[in-house]
Formats: sequence, C-alpha cells, structure tokens
Amino acid sequence: MNGLIGFLAGIAACMLGFRLKRKTAVPSEEGGTAVPIRREIGTGCCMTCDGCLTGRPFGYSLLLDLYGCDQALCDDMNDNYEFLNKLVQFLRMHKQSEPTVVRTDHETYPDKRGLSSWVPLVESGIQIHTLTVKNFITIDIYSCREFDREKVGEYVKSWFRAKDWEEHFILRGTKYHDI
Repeated sequence: MNGLIGFLAGIAACMLGFRLKRKTAVPSEEGGTAVPIRREIGTGCCMTCDGCLTGRPFGYSLLLDLYGCDQALCDDMNDNYEFLNKLVQFLRMHKQSEPTVVRTDHETYPDKRGLSSWVPLVESGIQIHTLTVKNFITIDIYSCREFDREKVGEYVKSWFRAKDWEEHFILRGTKYHDI
C-alpha cells in the first residue's frame, strides 16, 4: 500500500510541477510565453512527465542568425552536409533521411547567392540558409524534445566561425497538452 501511495504522490507532484527537471515556460512581460526556467529534479517524480505538465510545450525552436561567418563555409556544400550530420549527432537525435543541400542559382539571383540545407529528424528538423555575399547564415532547429540551447549555440557559432550572432527561442504548441 505504501508503494502505491508513494507512486500516486509522485504523479501528483509531477502534475503540479514540483521538483521537476523540466524547463517550464513563464509568462513574459509582453504576454505569451518566453524565458524558460529550470526546476530541480525530485525523487518523487513519476518519470512520465511528457504529457502531464500543465504549460509544457510540444516543441522548441532555436533560431540562430550568424554574422561575419567564414565565407568559404557559407558556400561549401560538403561542409553544410557534414555540419548537419554532426549537429544531429551532437543533439543525439535521429535522422529520417540524409541531409539535402542545394545551391541558389547565383546568376539568376546574384544577391541571394548561397545554400539551403535541411535534414528531417524523427524529433522534427534542422534547416540552414546561407547568404554568401553577406557572410550570413540562419539556422533553425526545431525539436519536440528538449535540448541545451546554450551548448548548441556555441557549437554552431564555433563551426561557422561567426563574429556576431543573434538567438531567438520559441516555445511551440504551448496548448498542445490541453487538447
């Protein structure tokens, strides 16, 4: 009986948001959800938190805008392909297919010279768009599984040797677990 009570107490604590290791969204000053906060892990957690947390989003989008990147890397199809493969490994995610890399026709679109690359993931997907003439790269990482956005940001900036960058982080499907 004590085991059942402990198990039920763990589920209740989990549902109420106590002692969790999840990142949960908090309201931003402008409205909506923003800045995630980390809660501590608790021994009473039921470990089946994927759908039971009120306010837990369905997914996470990390958008990185990289400035002053190495121009050779902006225009290198093989490097973009390798980067996507390595980033999938770094994230410990799973590819649904091999990465695709295409070059924009720079004669028809000289101001858009660059590459578009993507890889579909079981956990969602990653896309890259480079603009070689500006040494500019945008990278969108979307996942229904949490990831350490600081480590990913550092990995990406280091790979493309970005001199400056901007980061945008969006919680997706914030009402998903209510349906």
